Amino acid sequence: MTALAACGGRTGLLELDPDAGPVTDSVPHCVHPAVHVACNAGWCEIPGGCFAMGSPNGEACRFPNETKHNVTVGRTFQMHQNEVTQSQFVQLMGYSPAYFKGCSSCPVEQVNWHEAAAYCNALSQKEGNKFPCYSCKGTGAAVKCAVTAEWSPNAKRIINCPGYRLPTEAEWEYAYRAGTTSHYYNGDLKACTGKNPTLDQIAWYDQNSGKRTQRVGRKQPNPWGLYDMSGNVWEWTTDWWRQDLGSAWAIDPVGPATGQHPVVRGGSWDTIAGDMRAAFRDKYTIDKRYNTVGFRCVRTKPNK
Repeated sequence: MTALAACGGRTGLLELDPDAGPVTDSVPHCVHPAVHVACNAGWCEIPGGCFAMGSPNGEACRFPNETKHNVTVGRTFQMHQNEVTQSQFVQLMGYSPAYFKGCSSCPVEQVNWHEAAAYCNALSQKEGNKFPCYSCKGTGAAVKCAVTAEWSPNAKRIINCPGYRLPTEAEWEYAYRAGTTSHYYNGDLKACTGKNPTLDQIAWYDQNSGKRTQRVGRKQPNPWGLYDMSGNVWEWTTDWWRQDLGSAWAIDPVGPATGQHPVVRGGSWDTIAGDMRAAFRDKYTIDKRYNTVGFRCVRTKPNK
């Protein structure tokens, strides 16, 4: 499920190199690592590398904010294999915000960005990590969080935080694509709306969801072993919205330093086929709850 794609630089190709580590800006071409499943106890390891983020001009259902550009993800990170479920959230946080009750293995939703960040912090604390990625005040549904100053976007160090956190927008798309360059990680769409056989294989969306969330892990995973990267619920990222990501090569990009609208990715049970594409971007309000939005956490793997 790997592919070559226009990627700029010396060769003009997105190369898949099984021996390559993360590239830097001194490397004149874009190198993607070999893709294989490395998942254990609900977490999948995603090696750093370079990929083409966004979509090419002319891609079906494309929006102008999907400017295609090379991105280097400079660190290996671990990502939740599934979206955080209702039961996982209740066990760690002690309450359930979910609209779709009675499905412990469905993704938790109606969590705002603050609650998702607080969950990542609680997961860090549970595992004895003393360096949380977010500063949070309050408890339960009243919690308010912000990126801890040490890891703030101004310093562009969120990826260096040793605790659990929400993925950057670039990390999310890199993880979704898993070396592919098609509309979805398993192929291309047929139309922007309506039933899509390719999408049916990997996602719960407006045509097959029964107008609600479904149990995680029931569709085809992507080549990294990640489930529900398309559909079921949108996923919060740690980045504030920026309309245009630009065309320049970016290295470990993060969003703007401030904002009120974090980026969401992946689509939901109520999303049309065209908006489930790997490159599609959207924004939601930080302190609002939606029954279409959930999350998954990541953690940067320490350098040896």
